[in-house]
Amino acid sequence: MIIEGYTTSAKDSIYPKGDLESSFDTILVQTERMKQKVAYLLTIVRLEASSVPDDTTEICLLSAIQHILQLFEQKKQNKTICIHIAKNISLIGSKEKLHILLENLISNQIKYAQSRLSISYKIQDKTLYLYFYNDGQTITPEIKDFIFQPFVKGYTGGTGLGLSICRTILQQQACDIQWKETKLGTLFVVEISANHWQCKDV
Repeated sequence: MIIEGYTTSAKDSIYPKGDLESSFDTILVQTERMKQKVAYLLTIVRLEASSVPDDTTEICLLSAIQHILQLFEQKKQNKTICIHIAKNISLIGSKEKLHILLENLISNQIKYAQSRLSISYKIQDKTLYLYFYNDGQTITPEIKDFIFQPFVKGYTGGTGLGLSICRTILQQQACDIQWKETKLGTLFVVEISANHWQCKDV
């Protein structure tokens, strides 16, 4: 509706933002938002298509995280990022799905962090726990029970699909993700079951 409205106005030489260039900037921003939402929706459809085989592989967790952080270099700004992940931990599963999972989680941490975010781990009872924390605002009570449902958005907007995609990927592999209440910031805990990770001897 925004794109249509601004385009129609521009054709009539009416510029809601004051001039033609500002109106085009608004159209481009809204177009990018729409592209992102469509991409997320297509991802959900692809993930839920049972006929799509998994390209099961093994990836180094630390290397994957570092690679994704490089992709978000411009968005990190002056935020401090602490990574506490052992070099010898690997994840086992679909390379594409694992990349989507980590990219969504890391993107969320960067987006919502005030000044600091961290990624750490713990191994307990053959389960790998990954902790994704940022010092931004906490999840509001109104949405805390629904944050993994499609189109439920945080305080800065977004598509409301990223966390839903993460849970879908994990539950397909008998794994899970939970939000944990904290006094400050936001913490998500990813539980990776025994047959989907390994710790190699260095």
